[in-house]
Amino acid sequence: MPEPDMSFNDITMTMTSIQHKNIAETIPSFKLTQNQRVNPEEVEFVETLRKLGDGQMQDGDEGHFEFPPECLSDNVINDVYGTALATKNYDALHERVILTPLNKDANDICDEVLMYIEGQEKVYTSVDVLSQDNNLTNTERYPIEVLNAIDLNSMPSHELKLKVNAIIMLIRNLLCVKKL
Repeated sequence: MPEPDMSFNDITMTMTSIQHKNIAETIPSFKLTQNQRVNPEEVEFVETLRKLGDGQMQDGDEGHFEFPPECLSDNVINDVYGTALATKNYDALHERVILTPLNKDANDICDEVLMYIEGQEKVYTSVDVLSQDNNLTNTERYPIEVLNAIDLNSMPSHELKLKVNAIIMLIRNLLCVKKL
């Protein structure tokens, strides 16, 4: 294999890589057959998730699936944070997380968790003053209530509610179009 030349462009470097040589065809390929990170008591659950992800667990023609009762929760906040909130062990809160795909659900969960944390709630809001354009104000075109209700992945919420001891997570979207 030739020494890499820093002046090579990407195409030249790719063409000189082992993937484009005949030797790559002679090297055996191995596939993982067992997840080494799974605890023995979690194997059945992991297998269920794998089958669900592969589309092998549909209950009907419409692609629906009903989770087993042990995977459901009547009060997810109590199940995840209950002990830490009840004992006021706020340091333990950062060791647990509830993931949700929608901002609205995350905001609802955060609001409920904040109710369990003692102390005064502080609400921070975004700036919602619009400039005038010609004779028609932007406020008449775009009511402030509507603008404040917009909830996009690429924009922070209009309101941020905090309390002392509340856990916050700062997320930076690297490339919103690609969901990064």
